[in-house]
Amino acid sequence: MTFTIQGESDYLRLTYLEVFGFPDETGHWGGYDARVNLEIKSRNFRVNESFYSSTGELYEFAEKLNIANQQIDGTVAFSSYEGTLEFTISYNKLGHVTIKGRFSEQNDFSNELIFEFYSDQSFISRSLEEISKITEKYGGMTGVKQ
Repeated sequence: MTFTIQGESDYLRLTYLEVFGFPDETGHWGGYDARVNLEIKSRNFRVNESFYSSTGELYEFAEKLNIANQQIDGTVAFSSYEGTLEFTISYNKLGHVTIKGRFSEQNDFSNELIFEFYSDQSFISRSLEEISKITEKYGGMTGVKQ
């Protein structure tokens, strides 16, 4: 399952490759632990790398992003529990959106991409539709098991 935060010519794309424990065992960080593939295109820089996150982190991010997108106001942050991916989505009153963040590899090297690109409310609305398919399947912080 994939969602994309599309910019004018750049993007950030997360694909959930493996979701561990679904539907019976949730992880420490809420929802289910997941191995996620990340693609970032920011001007001439690109990332294509896997990292670990949780469906709960995505759920909380989506809840806040939905409110900011409706109000066309605010800044929403995403941070993976390993700290490898962090980004914010910030709105201005005209519906323009700035995406800023950083991705760092979890290895012996100190490689890091700091990125920034621009989008708008209509692109974020599409992202929220894609995210909702993931959160509907995996639930919130407590997963889907009753």
